[in-house]
Order: sequence, then C-alpha cells, then structure tokens
Amino acid sequence: MGWALPASLGYITAGGKAVTLIGDGSFHFSPQALWTASQYDLEMRVLVLNNNGYESLRGRADYQANFFNPRTFPLRIAEAYGFETFETGNFRDGIDWLMERRGKRRVLEVTLDH
Repeated sequence: MGWALPASLGYITAGGKAVTLIGDGSFHFSPQALWTASQYDLEMRVLVLNNNGYESLRGRADYQANFFNPRTFPLRIAEAYGFETFETGNFRDGIDWLMERRGKRRVLEVTLDH
C-alpha cells in the first residue's frame, strides 16, 4: 500500500507522463511525493478515490474497527504542497478538469459512496 505516488513520481522524473490512481488510505503512506513534484516543478496528476478508510485492510480482516475508517483530507495536503484541487462525488465531473493542459500539478478527489 502507498507505493503509487512514489512510483508515479519516479516515472515522471525519468521523463514519462502518468496519472496516479490511489485510494485515500494509501495516499497517506507517501504524500511527500507531492512536495518533491512541487520542489522540482514536475507535472503530476493524481486521482484519489476516497472510500473513507482502508478498504483493503477492512476486506482482508473482515473486521470493522474504527482505525480502519480514518477521516482523511488528501486535498488539504495537496493544497499545502501547491497543487490545484477539485472534489466531486462523480468521476465524470472531475476527469476533464484533471486532464486539462493548464495547471501543472492537480489532485482530483472522487468520494465514493458505500
């Protein structure tokens, strides 16, 4: 968990283009990748699927403890690192925004209903 941001950043640093797809729980394992993208003026697009917790852990454990349901704020972190942000409950509402040419660093958060 949490490898998508640094893996995408490595690919982008090597000259590739990527859209990072990550869950809200995994996002919090390595948000410092956003700092690196800002520091080195790299273009980075991130799509956060927010299911309000660590779904991969909940599913494997078949256990509903509070620590599997943390309230997270990926957009606040992204904004702190200078990213443009957009939040929606509908994927289609945000994907065009995420992929627009203007704006170098963007994070789209799609909140999923259970």
